[in-house]
Amino acid sequence: MLGATDGQRTQLTALGINALSSAERAQLLSITTVFSADGVRETDTYGPLHQIALAADLVSGTTTLATAGTRLAARAHTVQEHDTGRPTDGSAIVQDQVTKSTVDARPRSWPTLTADPRVTTYAIDRAKGQPTGTTQDPGGLNITSTTGYDAQNRVSDTAQPASSGSDAGTTRTTYYSATGTGTCGNRPEWADLVCRIGNAHEWGERCPRHGRCDTRVDQHNNRVVRIFESSSCNRRQTRYWLNRGLLLQYLYQVGSYLFRYGLPPGIAAGGAPARSPTPLLRSRVVPHHPHRYLLVPPHRPARRPPAARRPAHRMLPRRQRRNL
Repeated sequence: MLGATDGQRTQLTALGINALSSAERAQLLSITTVFSADGVRETDTYGPLHQIALAADLVSGTTTLATAGTRLAARAHTVQEHDTGRPTDGSAIVQDQVTKSTVDARPRSWPTLTADPRVTTYAIDRAKGQPTGTTQDPGGLNITSTTGYDAQNRVSDTAQPASSGSDAGTTRTTYYSATGTGTCGNRPEWADLVCRIGNAHEWGERCPRHGRCDTRVDQHNNRVVRIFESSSCNRRQTRYWLNRGLLLQYLYQVGSYLFRYGLPPGIAAGGAPARSPTPLLRSRVVPHHPHRYLLVPPHRPARRPPAARRPAHRMLPRRQRRNL
């Protein structure tokens, strides 16, 4: 039975429903969902009654009923709007899609007012039937995320707020194909499965005279790995950085050969090498090895010349050497 213990009665008193019947209290403490008349669209959702702290003033017209920070009993409330701006020329293949969602709180003392509303709008490609964008707080911060699709209606890219579409804020997805060339091509057994996922700055750019190249950068925007794919020969560049601008090592692979370059003696202003790196080592890389790009023999310092051996009498104590 609801309110049978002292702790439960204290909670009911704090919510202001201790004098109500069990049925009324059960209704206020339950999750209620409201649907449209045809039962297809979910229009409203009410959460259990609980204590909240207002983030902004609760206003009715020009009258402030409660200031920000005030604690009161309220129910979480979500309102969903559907098919806003849906074309009527027959081009839309989907309907009953949520286009706007408003999350607020309904105080029990003022059930007709909304407290701290948060609005989110959704953009939908009606021809493909897929969501293409989400905007939080469209009338204020306007935080927008977008989603793109390829010709087969698969997710191809997802852009975070403030992303230019070609930086690390955009995630791109490529899929295996039964035909074609490259890493994801000519794989009929894996066709339409995800091949690679990464940010837009990592790969997908067009390199002059090199065909297609994939680039990866570190947290300081230093180029770490770059792969060139062409019909003649694939090449891979790898750079190891000490900090924002100090290049320690540069690896360059052509086919099955790996070339290693070290840091030159002089460092120019800004941390860039003062002149072109000088070759230190060239070694053949074992094909199909899981670490084939890093199989470089470790640098072995030159051995020191052996120390001159002291005469035998020098190894005796000084007192014994006097008697020799």
